[in-house]
Amino acid sequence: MTAVEHRSTPPELLAAFQRALVAESADDLADLHAPDALYEFPLLDRDRRPPYVGREAIRAGFAAEWSAAPVRVTGIRNVVVHETADPEVVVAEQEAQIISTATGRQLVVPFLLVLRARDGRIVHTRDYSARAPLTDDVGAVLSLELVTVPVSDVDRAKAFYAERVGFGVDLDHRPDEHHRFVRLTPPGSACSIALTAGYVDAEPGSLTGVQLVVDDAQVARAALRDRGVDVSEVQELPWGRFFFSAPDGNGWSVQEPRR
Repeated sequence: MTAVEHRSTPPELLAAFQRALVAESADDLADLHAPDALYEFPLLDRDRRPPYVGREAIRAGFAAEWSAAPVRVTGIRNVVVHETADPEVVVAEQEAQIISTATGRQLVVPFLLVLRARDGRIVHTRDYSARAPLTDDVGAVLSLELVTVPVSDVDRAKAFYAERVGFGVDLDHRPDEHHRFVRLTPPGSACSIALTAGYVDAEPGSLTGVQLVVDDAQVARAALRDRGVDVSEVQELPWGRFFFSAPDGNGWSVQEPRR
């Protein structure tokens, strides 16, 4: 009888992917991918972190990155796996435990992986790592780049932040009918917000006190009011000059720098 070749399932490939990360084995990671696989970093600027196209590019890219990195991944924890309606796709929320080889300082970095597999190999990886490249001191690279805003209706929230508040829509990704990830960025900001479905259990409307900074509070308030945002009066307070709430009740403070 001829033996039937085992083809790894998406969850099996995910587990092997995580082992390769902890081992920092570029060969093991690359060999999980198909020869023409695509590895993308959707949350990062393509000029800063271009995608890897093809298995050998993945191998070379991670080998170079890990050999130069002053940090090591020591473990993957708090893994939540979502098998989707598409049998080729698996979505995983997890946290990477990272340690600086120079200082011994430790950091936990949450990230999301979306893997598409076919014929026992990964054909497309989306690595939603929202962090800047790490440097010698883990404690010096805590760059806040993404804040998840808990909402009950992604479409309504997306319309509010894009059409009324003026945030730019960077990404709207639906790996399946139960999951959605929308990233928006305020004009001129290095930090974005995420609106999600199927990923975060936080109570919609529970985020308060997030602060936006503007050059002129009076002008910003007038612009938001004219676009239909319910804004407070301008006040002289140390933590903000006026306030507004999104449809779910998430609260925002708007500050004008002292001159």
